[in-house]
Amino acid sequence: MFLLFTSHALALSSESSSGREYISPDRSFKLKVPANYGVHTGKKKLIRSYIPVCHDESLVCITVPPGLYQGTTFEDAAVEITLLPAQTGQACLNPGKYEVSTSPDALFQIDAKNPTRIIDGTRFLHASVQAGAMSHDLIADLYRGYKNGRCYELSLQITFTNFRVYPPGTIKEFTTRDQKQVHTQLEGILDSFRSLSSPR
Repeated sequence: MFLLFTSHALALSSESSSGREYISPDRSFKLKVPANYGVHTGKKKLIRSYIPVCHDESLVCITVPPGLYQGTTFEDAAVEITLLPAQTGQACLNPGKYEVSTSPDALFQIDAKNPTRIIDGTRFLHASVQAGAMSHDLIADLYRGYKNGRCYELSLQITFTNFRVYPPGTIKEFTTRDQKQVHTQLEGILDSFRSLSSPR
């Protein structure tokens, strides 16, 4: 595990104790960012977990506050906005057309139980991803939709270490209940996504 910090100019509006609003530099979309959450842009983003939750190709990555669930197997979690190259709604919503942003080797597989989610008044296709590497686990929900001439992939990602690899009593487990709490918090960010205009 290592840390990589970068600084970029952000287009943020007024900030309060409850959070702030992120507006993309081209003013094409916005979303609400809770207080103490990190906002990361550019090619080289924050990495503080074995399986990264922020990726080079995304437009913005919103990470949970550092130290969240300290002393447990939790590592990191984020909401990420990625722009895909599809030029039409039909191409954007073709499930197998583009690889998922969180796992380059996986194709977008629509979730059988919850195939869609309405975000900003638009139907987004929903895919669930589970991945693992070297006793580290990732769970992710991906949402793909076409809005104002752009194909967006919105992702919600949580990563943690497998509790069973630690000696008994050395660390607390990041439980399923904990996962649901983080998931709910990140869903609030994801649902705040608003597309503002067509591309310039």
